[in-house]
Amino acid sequence: MSRRWNTNCDTLDSAVRELMKITAGTHEVIKERTEMRKYQQENRLRFSQHDREISEVKTKTAITALTTTVTAIAEATHAGFRRTDEKMISWNY
Repeated sequence: MSRRWNTNCDTLDSAVRELMKITAGTHEVIKERTEMRKYQQENRLRFSQHDREISEVKTKTAITALTTTVTAIAEATHAGFRRTDEKMISWNY
């Protein structure tokens, strides 16, 4: 009976040690996943910030291009009116 008792204790001890290893491994995996989630969240925030910055740059670029175009059209229209005025003045003399 004593031998059987010792064998059962040894088996139980081995099982508990194996369970401890598995539990430690599980804790390590959970820790890594938590760190990875935090890292992914930081990346999402960073990407979101970059998207906003890119959007602002695109908007500013579009506004600049539109302003340049409107300015060029206004200058061309003004030049056209001035030539017309000059022709009308020269016809009157």
